[in-house]
Amino acid sequence: MELKEARDQPEKRAVKSLRQALEADGWFVIKTHGNAFQSGLPDLYCVNRRWGSRWIEVKVEGGTLTPAQRHTFQKMSIFGDKIYILRGPEDIPLLYKPTDNWRIFKDNPHAAFTRIKT
Repeated sequence: MELKEARDQPEKRAVKSLRQALEADGWFVIKTHGNAFQSGLPDLYCVNRRWGSRWIEVKVEGGTLTPAQRHTFQKMSIFGDKIYILRGPEDIPLLYKPTDNWRIFKDNPHAAFTRIKT
């Protein structure tokens, strides 16, 4: 258990710093809990008066989408939800683009997350 917790720390730190930056930028942010009942849901749900709602999955360098995430993100997208994969506050400009970016990982489930150009 200790190894898993240590491995999860970089993503937890990224989620925390991203959440703080989003709130400072005028977003209302809800952190999902990531338990068995929420398997596949993105890490954050965010709403902004100007930009509407966004789902955010936080991935650190080398992270990949799980099968549950690929399945859930596909279903959510069909119904019009936008899902963005971000590393941290430096990727917030991606939220202001008209299309989400999770599909980059959809067709290549083993692709590791690397920096996405903003």
